[in-house]
Amino acid sequence: MLTTDYHIHILPGIDDGAKDVQSSVQMLQMCKLHGVERVVATPHYIPHQESIEDFLLARQKSVESLRSAVVNVGDIEILIGAEVFVEKNLSEREDLPRLAIADDRYILLELPYSPFKEWMFAEIYNVIHGYKLVPIFAHLERYLQWYTSDDMTRILSVSEAVFQINNSALSKRKTLRFTLSLIREGFPVIFGSDAHDAHIRQPDTGAVYKALWAKLNRDELAAVAYFSDKLL
Repeated sequence: MLTTDYHIHILPGIDDGAKDVQSSVQMLQMCKLHGVERVVATPHYIPHQESIEDFLLARQKSVESLRSAVVNVGDIEILIGAEVFVEKNLSEREDLPRLAIADDRYILLELPYSPFKEWMFAEIYNVIHGYKLVPIFAHLERYLQWYTSDDMTRILSVSEAVFQINNSALSKRKTLRFTLSLIREGFPVIFGSDAHDAHIRQPDTGAVYKALWAKLNRDELAAVAYFSDKLL
């Protein structure tokens, strides 16, 4: 189970993640040590800073530089996506589907770090229904300090949405409790390291295994494994 890291800043030189190919390779090697067989590269895309076309050109250059060195980490699979920051008018960008993971139907969305506003829900709704995309909400546990319980309930009610939790959330009591409640209530939960380097914000999938095995029963573990391995 948990053979996919759904959120990792592994592409070199494109955002505040891996600074170069050597750092990317180190991160991938750490993923392999934890049993990860597939990673989803999710560099930050911030709409007001650049066009999608410019972002895609920079991303492709980064992907090519990494793939030239990937032989050093064995057969780990790298899927390409983006961590798309939700801003006003995001849904008006006609080429938004090009940011979906592996050009498919799932798109990783990062919500603003502020109290929930109606325009956020409107943007999410338009992304879903305007482009037939399925949102994966990045590191949902981070928003517990910003959202009311009603706001969180509304996010959790988004049709077909998937909820990504950072591995590090399982090492803190409040966010662990939140994560376990999502799993036990049947929400589609996936995990990602949100790693940015090989030293400070490094891949940490091993901690997830320990926490989940200690807290979940067999059926609950099977549900987590299903979403982790079968989503893409």
